[in-house]
Amino acid sequence: MASEEIKSSADDEKITDRDPYPDEIETEEEKNHPLKKYEDIKEKLEEIRQLHLDGTLFDAEEKSKELIQYIKDKYESDSESLLKEYEQHPRKKLIDNQLIETAKMLEFMTSDKGWDIFKDDGTWQTEWQPSDDSEFESFRITGVGDVPLYNILAVIYEMDLIKTWMPLCKESTECGQLSLHSKCGLIRIGLFWPIQDRETILFGYGVDDLKNGKILIYFDSRDDNPNVNIPECPKGRCRVDVFVGGFFFERLTENTTKITVVWNCDPKMSVPTSIINWFAGTFAGTLVSQIVKAAKFDETSEYYKRIQNNPEFYGMIKKKLAENKTMSDLKAVISDNDDNKEQEKGQEDVVVEQTDDNEQNDQDKE
Repeated sequence: MASEEIKSSADDEKITDRDPYPDEIETEEEKNHPLKKYEDIKEKLEEIRQLHLDGTLFDAEEKSKELIQYIKDKYESDSESLLKEYEQHPRKKLIDNQLIETAKMLEFMTSDKGWDIFKDDGTWQTEWQPSDDSEFESFRITGVGDVPLYNILAVIYEMDLIKTWMPLCKESTECGQLSLHSKCGLIRIGLFWPIQDRETILFGYGVDDLKNGKILIYFDSRDDNPNVNIPECPKGRCRVDVFVGGFFFERLTENTTKITVVWNCDPKMSVPTSIINWFAGTFAGTLVSQIVKAAKFDETSEYYKRIQNNPEFYGMIKKKLAENKTMSDLKAVISDNDDNKEQEKGQEDVVVEQTDDNEQNDQDKE
């Protein structure tokens, strides 16, 4: 069971009776937006909203671009004023902001500039990015785990269970849920005397790009949110800032996942190189391997119980995974298409060659 997707009653997507999460509720500004008086535009706005709430940020972006073109084509004389209205639409602004955040995170994840390899054991590579002009610290860990993406998502989604597997973690609490794909939580890391425990309030959201075999999760720390009751930092602890962070999961096969995690933070102290090395080895260097270990859970685990009790989320994930190919399958399809194109081109070349020969024969006869 450890290396296979957990089977459960959540395999079938079921919508449970619950109150809507805060981000699922239309704000008054969104509800009364001027563009809603146009029925055709209103319908397209709702489609964009649903795609965004489903976690398909990039699909919502594509539909947003289509709406802009639609307005230009259909409302040519009024397009300038209507597009100005659309630029101020709260959903459009939220989507654009998340696109900026995820682009920044992906650039940070994939860049080669400035990273020093701290450790590479053949499975996991831990990198550190030193900064000469600030006390901010950046880490990146990459590797491949023999575990299904479905199980990994459960380990990340259940925030209060993070303390059961994260190195040095003394406390993990879910502070609030903003949508089915967006949560807020507190993570506390215990260091050694005389350094105070470090804690952070993380806001994160998932982005479904499973049609390309990928899922990414963006997170950063924030001081407040009108929909979340953020606890005060107790005496004797230090609340640190995470400026950008995230997980990037690539579904290589049904039971194999490439994992990349990155974060940039202000530890709120000047950190000697010796402590950086200790932290990189103790925390960063083992973080992803602990995620993979935790994801090899069976039907006796707390994760299995959570999956059973949340058919809405886990059923939806199961359904999306079933509907989309793994990256190895996608590459096979692309390879087959390329082979077919080469074969068709070869056939075309033969036809052209035969035609040329026929024409030459006709000329010879003449």
